[in-house]
Amino acid sequence: MPVYQTRKRKYTSRKERVQRSNRFLRILATFAVVGLVALAFFRRKNILNWVETYFMD
Repeated sequence: MPVYQTRKRKYTSRKERVQRSNRFLRILATFAVVGLVALAFFRRKNILNWVETYFMD
């Protein structure tokens, strides 16, 4: 008869948890940067107009 196991998940060290969360944050930041670049690309006309008015004499 197998022994009763209260915990089914494998033990993960603090280092492994930190590495996993850092990987998630890097992926999230990468997608955020790509999204911001795409947003700036599609709204480049508005951004350029704003820059022109900002630096107007």
